[in-house]
Amino acid sequence: MDRRSFIIGMGGLSAVGVGGVAPALAEGPATAVTGCSGAAITLTIRGAAGATIGWADDQAYRMARAIELATGGRLRFVSALNDTIADVEVAGADQLVALDPAFGYLAGLPGGRVLDATDLMAWFNHGGGSALIDGLAQDLDVAVVPFGHAGTAKLWFADERPGPLAGRTVAVSGTGKAVARGLGASLLGGVDGGVAGAAPAAVVEASPLEVVTGGLLGHVRSVVDAAVTPRGTTLSLVFARPAWDRLPPDLQRAIQHTGERHYADAVAEDRAHAEDILHGLVIDGFALTGRLQRGSGADVEIGTIEAVAAAVIADVASGTPQAR
Repeated sequence: MDRRSFIIGMGGLSAVGVGGVAPALAEGPATAVTGCSGAAITLTIRGAAGATIGWADDQAYRMARAIELATGGRLRFVSALNDTIADVEVAGADQLVALDPAFGYLAGLPGGRVLDATDLMAWFNHGGGSALIDGLAQDLDVAVVPFGHAGTAKLWFADERPGPLAGRTVAVSGTGKAVARGLGASLLGGVDGGVAGAAPAAVVEASPLEVVTGGLLGHVRSVVDAAVTPRGTTLSLVFARPAWDRLPPDLQRAIQHTGERHYADAVAEDRAHAEDILHGLVIDGFALTGRLQRGSGADVEIGTIEAVAAAVIADVASGTPQAR
């Protein structure tokens, strides 16, 4: 299937991958299941390495434990060594677009040009999303199980005066990096995402929960309820095909059903934390009440962000990208 044509034809929701980081599963051919003792199967798992590293790995850890419980201990996960190829990788959709641009349907494309977390959940369950994911995964010889969401992104500023991104150092992930460059911003060197190691940045794009788990509450002084890629990104477990195929059908179903439940929980948790932070409940606990200023889309020239985002998407979807 021509995935690019499929996406371009679906209501203009173009799936793109500009400067994405290929996950570790792309390092070489996948290995088989690491170990099996009787009816028990052990898989190695490696955490995310992108923008959502803290929150993603927390969700992934809980997901792995829930799978172990759901399977009565028949399936176990252990951490993969750094110099080995894991049976399972934790990956955000912004990483997966490096393997196929159609995964952009699961990612937070710039300008909000994609489904939000709740709509994605409905699309997975009732609108054909699972079929598209399965088709993409089969082409890549992996199995992809969505299990969470990074949350609705906002722009967090290290100073108390939100403003345009031009001339500022920005930590942003995925396709948003190309947009930030187009706006005249400087990308935070060596960081592919908005949270991991982002404290030196003048502006960080992240969900409220990522700001908490990433330890940035003491760094930020103002927030704007707008972002370069506001819809956030889906988090998935990516199974090497030999490992997935070794699992009996009932274990595969248990993994998929657990993923569905955890995705719904992640959406609810993101909303709860967003309300807490923006109304001062969590801020109180970090002695930041009164110091976190609120800005608006006008402060960051959201219209300009959307225009540049549209140009970036059109450029890549055309197949003739001008800049990376």
